[in-house]
Amino acid sequence: VVLEGLQLEDVAEIAARIIRHSSTFRIVPRVPRDETVAAANARQREALLAAIEPHAPEWSERERRIAGGMLDVLWSVVSYERLVTDWELDLSDAVAGTTWVIGLVETAIRAGRRPEEP
Repeated sequence: VVLEGLQLEDVAEIAARIIRHSSTFRIVPRVPRDETVAAANARQREALLAAIEPHAPEWSERERRIAGGMLDVLWSVVSYERLVTDWELDLSDAVAGTTWVIGLVETAIRAGRRPEEP
């Protein structure tokens, strides 16, 4: 992926290309899955889906899972670690950025803007 000269309008397409390319490799968990963590993750997924459903009852399960997955990624510890480590954001900036983007996703859900593949 060539990133020199990247334009804002190119970011979604580049992200799609990176994810499609990454999908050609087998995903191997970095650490064995802990049952307690897996149960907590399942509760989080169910809570997010339950929060989305009343605002998107006409959406397919697939569309609600995509939206929920995006919200889950945004509030994850891994995302926080990347923001403070790679982007050198302090806590308040990491919180501001995370809640800003979650707000954008919330607004899209409430407006009926479904996730679409580019």
